[in-house]
Amino acid sequence: KPRFLKFLLDDGTGCVPCILWLNPRLPPSDHDPTPEILRLQARRVRLGEQLRVRGRITVYRGMLQITVGDVLVEKDPNMETFHRLDCLRIAKRCYGLAKDDLG
Repeated sequence: KPRFLKFLLDDGTGCVPCILWLNPRLPPSDHDPTPEILRLQARRVRLGEQLRVRGRITVYRGMLQITVGDVLVEKDPNMETFHRLDCLRIAKRCYGLAKDDLG
């Protein structure tokens, strides 16, 4: 679409729709890529690549989606493992869950 990029992100539990708005009416800043750069970067992403997506969880037509702030193709193959270990650490520290509670 001319106004946004939409893609599905598989987080291991299912696919989450993601939307990245392209707003050429706003003046470009030093840290915001142009819509053309975003489209070029999107064409380079291949199925199976690991992405790091940051944004807000929103609801559109009754469905959850991520309104994306930024996307990064992760090059370090260890990041998925680090992320899973960090989730376990957070679950234990913040939610008081034991290892057996996590499956």
